[in-house]
Amino acid sequence: MTIRLRVNDANGLKAEDRRSVGLRHDPDLLPGYPKSVNRADGDAAPTYADLEGKHELDLIVPNGNGDVNAWRPDGTEVPGFPVHTAMLKQLDPLNPENYRARAYRNASLANVRDPLSGGAAVGDLFHNGELEIVATTTNGQVYVWDSHGHLLPGFPVGQDPANWQPFTAVPTPRAATGHSRNPDRGNWSPPVLADLEGTGQLDIVMTAFDGFVYAFRPDGTAVPGWPVEIELPASYFTDHGGTVDPGSYIRDPKLMYPVTVADVLGLGHPQVFVPSFESNGQGSSTEDLATALLGFNPSNDAAATWLYGLYADGNDHAGGPYIHPPDGTWPVTVQSASFTYDQSIDFVGESTSPPVIADFGSGPRIITGPITGGVYSINPDGSIERRFDFSCPSAECSSLPPYRTGDTHTLVLTGTGGLGDLYGTGTPAFIMNNTGVESITASLDVPGVANLPQVYEKAWDPRNGQVLPGWPKRVDGFPFYSSPITADVAGLGLGRSAIEGNDTYFIHAFQATGLEAPGFPKYTGQWQAFAGVVADPLMNGQLAYATPTREGFVFTWKVAGDTALNDSWWHYRHDEHNTGTYGVDTRRPASILDLRVVRGPQPQLVWTAPGDDYMVGAADRYDARWSNQPITSSSFWSATPLAGAPAPQPAGSQQSMAVGGVSGSTVYFAIRTLDMEGNVSALSNVAW
Repeated sequence: MTIRLRVNDANGLKAEDRRSVGLRHDPDLLPGYPKSVNRADGDAAPTYADLEGKHELDLIVPNGNGDVNAWRPDGTEVPGFPVHTAMLKQLDPLNPENYRARAYRNASLANVRDPLSGGAAVGDLFHNGELEIVATTTNGQVYVWDSHGHLLPGFPVGQDPANWQPFTAVPTPRAATGHSRNPDRGNWSPPVLADLEGTGQLDIVMTAFDGFVYAFRPDGTAVPGWPVEIELPASYFTDHGGTVDPGSYIRDPKLMYPVTVADVLGLGHPQVFVPSFESNGQGSSTEDLATALLGFNPSNDAAATWLYGLYADGNDHAGGPYIHPPDGTWPVTVQSASFTYDQSIDFVGESTSPPVIADFGSGPRIITGPITGGVYSINPDGSIERRFDFSCPSAECSSLPPYRTGDTHTLVLTGTGGLGDLYGTGTPAFIMNNTGVESITASLDVPGVANLPQVYEKAWDPRNGQVLPGWPKRVDGFPFYSSPITADVAGLGLGRSAIEGNDTYFIHAFQATGLEAPGFPKYTGQWQAFAGVVADPLMNGQLAYATPTREGFVFTWKVAGDTALNDSWWHYRHDEHNTGTYGVDTRRPASILDLRVVRGPQPQLVWTAPGDDYMVGAADRYDARWSNQPITSSSFWSATPLAGAPAPQPAGSQQSMAVGGVSGSTVYFAIRTLDMEGNVSALSNVAW
């Protein structure tokens, strides 16, 4: 509804204000939610993680005030949180917060912190069973806190000023070609965690607005060979035998999207994939549009941007950082059906989507969709495997005069993609928001026609590029920066749902059949960005869906569904490391909480088995140790290993092992549990 306020003063002057208010009662909204984060912009994807090692997943939410909250399932803050970034006035003496203007005498204006964006990554950086929280700021800084809220030594770190500071001169230096941009300080994407060096530890990868991809070790030092600059090689230009006209080329160095990491080449280290915001500066012709819609490659004159593939050792790789023969040829030219750089909406109308990676049965494939284009499946060597079907075959695409024209085909516009095993067959579908070709054309190009562009949630089978039966589904708004996640939120035994919000404040969850899951759509009355997250906060089988809004509130609902099916694409960029790669296991086993000693002629250790992912499934192995001193998280690794631990049984099973080979008047015991991926649980309780 709309509230209207009119005011008349004694002099006859009139004022009027209006505000739209959405009222909705949802019995599934958890107590204490929505939570306000002091009106902070919630442009950051949330995550759940077991920070305290006590069979509870804490909700971690960075925000635009420079804070990271970590809430327990009961809504209270984890001790040591929230944590904070530095104040802007501390970053640069030329920041306006240091000016002597009267406005900045106000503490609320002068003490503004470096905003956090994109979302956090959570992982065991040092591979010692302790979790760290990594977050990036809009000023291109990386922060790392431990699970107690302590900032790690060596952080924050960030962009190299030499890559952007020379371009801050006044007057601003001109870019080399028309419509190009200069390097800048900044970041808008979440950090990504990956073991680039093969040390067993997780490095931190960040994209930045200066056109460089940065990589830092857990101690804050740069990974050798990084940062790597993303810029089109000379061989791609016409004056070097390529197809790109140097006079039309648009060089926008900013890297807004996160990288994707996966070892698609089988080299033993992951490759790093990142979309650039460069463009060949062309607009595709009507003929190119028709060619693309029919599934064929447009001409070399069509609009294009590029997707880059990098080696794990960056600039230190022989022959350069970009994947090159015999491994392949990158960057890959990604052609569009209309344009790849629209300066009317910076950030949104540019580039190609951050890729997602999975093996669909014939080796890994890299999937991306350029602005106003279709979806590509790319082979590891950089060759194009196929374009996905542009058609809009479902009943949802039909016309309804005079309100909508109907659509026969769709294009990528504002959203990004995700993967998910909707049917439970073991093969994920690719899901991405698209816009109808006819309806967007009519809304923009037909004078006098008040037509709305139609927006669709679309799902394909990546093995053949065909649209899944019952898809696409028409939705009521555009997502910006967002991508779908997939989880069972219906509880009907019918597979998983694709879940995504949009700019009209609704969050839809479409089942494999295309039907909306019970209890959806959800309504926030506020705009969501990036994506929400699904988890089992109490590890008791009751799932929850959480998402922040750009107005500074965090919503969390209980949802139906099987916790065992929450293993597909439950998180923005798939997982807590933000890898963008399907099948990566980043969730550690739950800790053992009831370890005890049963005394007798043959003493026994007895406990309840945790799972592979928290309390789901069966773990891979136990690491049991003993000491004559109390065992702590840090001293566990120097305690003496205890032989004879059994193979883990399914979560909830009772297990035991004989105790032998120990000595001393007082003996302490503790166990950590590991899964097949090598994820290490928090320390068990200590028994003696």
